[in-house]
Amino acid sequence: GAVGRGGGEQATAAATAAKAAYAKGMEYLDAGKAELAYEEFTNVVNSDPGYADAYYQLGVIRARAGQWGEAESSLQKAVGLKPKIPQYYEMLGVCEVQQDKLQDAQVAFSRAVELAPEDPYAYYNLGLVYERQQDDKNAETAYLNAITLKAAERKFHLRLASLLDSRGAAGRALLYYENYLQFEPDNAFVKKRVGELQKGVKQE
Repeated sequence: GAVGRGGGEQATAAATAAKAAYAKGMEYLDAGKAELAYEEFTNVVNSDPGYADAYYQLGVIRARAGQWGEAESSLQKAVGLKPKIPQYYEMLGVCEVQQDKLQDAQVAFSRAVELAPEDPYAYYNLGLVYERQQDDKNAETAYLNAITLKAAERKFHLRLASLLDSRGAAGRALLYYENYLQFEPDNAFVKKRVGELQKGVKQE
């Protein structure tokens, strides 16, 4: 019995140490001290290998430094420990896109959408991956979902307009370019393109 009790106390001590290190890591992050934060979050997972949020923070820090492979492996651990946190999948998808792992990124963003169907950026990111995979139909659906959820996000309209324009769907592209211009009326490139499309649409 005494051995078990000692083990329990050690586990509790490790969990307390992990929590304290996590709090310290977040303080360093807030202060913009990423490398010190990274050390603390590493201490967390050494004390408590089941601490998913610490793996997530390690992944975010490495992703911000452009170390996509390292970031991905930390995020994979986070996802394995807590498989129902949408932002874990979104960050994982971003890292996979940066490494051209488009199929993996599609899986990650699809999971984010399942877990957070009200998050427009999850749909937008999924759309970007579909577009890179030349799956225009699914890309369009994803962008439309993003717009439905957050019509005030100008880049959603511009991305969909560009996609439709590249497919020769001039009338529909025009609609989304015009939506974009409501937010950015001085964008010279889009204004010029709208003018060209309006002429073309009239000629048809």
